[in-house]
Amino acid sequence: MSRESRDSRALHRCAAVLPSPYIWNCLHGAAKEGVAVLVSSHNTEQIVYNCDRFYMFNNHNFKQFTHGDKYIDYLGAENLDDAFIRASGNF
Repeated sequence: MSRESRDSRALHRCAAVLPSPYIWNCLHGAAKEGVAVLVSSHNTEQIVYNCDRFYMFNNHNFKQFTHGDKYIDYLGAENLDDAFIRASGNF
C-alpha cells in the first residue's frame, strides 16, 4: 500500500471518528505535512476560522475568499450567517 493511500485512510478515520474540535486539529496537522485538505461545510464560522482560503460556488460562479470580512462585504451581508443565507439564495 502506498504512503498516500495509508495517509488518506488515516485521515479518513480521524475525521470520521472524532468530535469536531479534534477533526480540525487533525486536518491542521495534515495540512502542515503538505496534504491538501478539502472541506465542505455550512458552518461558515468554522470555515473562516480554520481555513487559509475558502470558496463560494453559487449561480455558476466560483469565488475565492481569504477572510470572512471579504465574504460578508461581497454579499452585502451583516455577518457570516447572513452572508451564508444570501449565498444560498439568489442575492
